[in-house]
Amino acid sequence: AAAHYAQLSKAVLIYGSATPSLEAWHAVNVGRTFAEFSPDSPPLALLELPNRVRAHASRVADQQARLGIKAEVLPENAAEVTQLVYQPLPDVQLVDMRAELRAGNTSMFSVALRDALLHTLSRGEQAIIFLNRRGLASCVVCRDCGHAVRCPNDDVPLTLHGVDNKGQLGQPNQRLKCHHCNHTEPAPKVCPACNSPRIRYIGIGTQRIEQAIHDLHPAARIVRWDKDTASSRGAEKLLLERFMNQQADVMVGTQMIAKGLDLPMVTLVGVVLADVGLFLPDFRASERVFNLIEQVAGRAGRGLLKGRVIVQTYNPDHPSIAHAKHHDVQGFANYELSNRRMLDLPPFVRLVRFEFEDESEDKARQQCEALARQLRKYLPQPSSLIGPAPAYFTRRNKCFRWHIIARTPAPRHLLTQLDIPPNCEVDVDPTNLL
Repeated sequence: AAAHYAQLSKAVLIYGSATPSLEAWHAVNVGRTFAEFSPDSPPLALLELPNRVRAHASRVADQQARLGIKAEVLPENAAEVTQLVYQPLPDVQLVDMRAELRAGNTSMFSVALRDALLHTLSRGEQAIIFLNRRGLASCVVCRDCGHAVRCPNDDVPLTLHGVDNKGQLGQPNQRLKCHHCNHTEPAPKVCPACNSPRIRYIGIGTQRIEQAIHDLHPAARIVRWDKDTASSRGAEKLLLERFMNQQADVMVGTQMIAKGLDLPMVTLVGVVLADVGLFLPDFRASERVFNLIEQVAGRAGRGLLKGRVIVQTYNPDHPSIAHAKHHDVQGFANYELSNRRMLDLPPFVRLVRFEFEDESEDKARQQCEALARQLRKYLPQPSSLIGPAPAYFTRRNKCFRWHIIARTPAPRHLLTQLDIPPNCEVDVDPTNLL
């Protein structure tokens, strides 16, 4: 919409991001426009900002007063001025959690992150602890029969939430919640399938992180910012103001806290589990993980004090995590684009996703297979078609989901040739394949 409006009004359009999409990188490299629907608009030009600029003068002066630092006088030497104005990106340390386990550390915090957090709190500075998963536990499983409690509407595991925010597992006032449809039910005391009392809570979420920090440092003042705490009107503003006014020492949150926040007293960012979402069946999974790590790392060291980032992972050699360690956006883009070219994925081809939903799985499958037969007539080769297959989230709102994905250089031309059923959802250039 912005590209089209800029073209109509003959305006200059600036896309700004610390982590540009790979489609944008490719458009710059081949000298064409990013907006596929506006072929007459001018090609993209790359403008780089390699240095991070410090907060504006009033924020710097305020932090100097808080820290008891003598106000800086702007020097005459140009090199010294550059050093004063720009703030380096924080150092990123990768912690291999497999090595932590081998060393006997079964805590959700590595030794490095635990020590860094205690050191940060002892100095009166602030920290951000990031985990892109909310709740107390990701799923509830019976140890005897293996039954996992799932949502009746969406057929996904229900997440354990603690309504008292204390973070303890197995309490009577805790509830299970579906993060897709918000279905809730009491946490079971016995297995619904075999009546065994041997219930186990698997995985961690932001509520567990909050409780773990309380256990580590009882005096720490913690703000938790996720969909559960920031769902009401004005809640986000209150949480942010509390943290900015230094009425809290640690902010725990999901991807809500990863982007755009300028918090000059934050000197430590901890990523508890960088692997969340890394192996989802979506070709953009690695890109999303890289972007999240790079964005949340940018919250550290934005003021006068140097920042530090600790990333905990079970896959330290994965390219999305290894490149994030060095803030190497260009290196990751080159690696990922070479893979996508080899696999014939965007931005080297365009995708059209067709999705069918029905209360009958057989009907959804049959409709999807019928459309696949049409597509095979118009697509140049069999590899241009992915599916038909069940969607990753097989059920949504009590309906079964089947989908099929077509690779094509000309989506508009392909769609005009098809007889598409009215209950088929068509997504051109989909941003999510789940």
